[in-house]
Amino acid sequence: MNRHLYTGSMPTMVSEIRLFDLPTNAGCLHLGTEKLPGHFRKHGLIGRLADLGIQVTDLGEIPAPQEPRHNRPPIRNFPLPKLIWEMTDSFLKAHFSPEFRGLVLGLGGDCSMVVGTVSAAVQAFNHDVHLLYLDGDVDSIAPDPDTCMGSAGMGLWLLTQKSEFWQGAQLSPSQITVLGNKEAPDTDVGIPFVSLEKLREIGLQKAVHDVLSSIPKEKNILVHFDADLLCEADMPAAYSPRKDGLTLQESANLLKIILADSRVRYLEFSEFVPDKDPEGLSIRALIEILISSLLAGR
Repeated sequence: MNRHLYTGSMPTMVSEIRLFDLPTNAGCLHLGTEKLPGHFRKHGLIGRLADLGIQVTDLGEIPAPQEPRHNRPPIRNFPLPKLIWEMTDSFLKAHFSPEFRGLVLGLGGDCSMVVGTVSAAVQAFNHDVHLLYLDGDVDSIAPDPDTCMGSAGMGLWLLTQKSEFWQGAQLSPSQITVLGNKEAPDTDVGIPFVSLEKLREIGLQKAVHDVLSSIPKEKNILVHFDADLLCEADMPAAYSPRKDGLTLQESANLLKIILADSRVRYLEFSEFVPDKDPEGLSIRALIEILISSLLAGR
């Protein structure tokens, strides 16, 4: 019997959440993702968490430094992304700890935020971590000296490869699993993935349980949730929406299974553009995915 997952005893809900904002667009070509944390708050996230009886400790905002944007290769806006990762790493070290059994919740931002957040967790948990990357892309693009690319597509490359661009904590590829990617990775750095096609072929529940069962019991699980995991029809406000992707119900089921695992220590949301969601329909759908997942217990 898998000891990491709910196996029949009464599930318990997360009792405490440490919440922070990282309003950044440094990894993107277009602006807009920096508005996501405020959009979550405007549409009632903290109130919904409080209604569940969860103690919410609001850590506030990690202030993004103001640096000029540019399109010079190899990394768009660099060194701004690196400055943000360093600030995030420094800020979060005090809030990740083995003694804290609640959930740290990060509201991004573009998805390159993962570099700073995971770096902080790696150090706090003495490298005993595993990252579940829920994303329509593997985000392992290698910097090319002749091409300008955003760091939003490079996060997993930067976290697994030694380079001049990031000297913070790193993971081995075996400490990451990507779930729901729609295409093969641009750069194969050995990160395991379960593609969208494979998820549906195996069955979402079995596929995710198999992944969780394969993670060593001593690991602390970190979860990255990118809005482009979902299909465009259900999540039109994603930064890079595509026709194929998980439905809202599939995404809720996926996160329920993951958050039911008591080893989960961190969850972050990224790659959502509030300007595409003037009535708040998409953000309220994301909030409901989170709330229903927390209600399922762990």
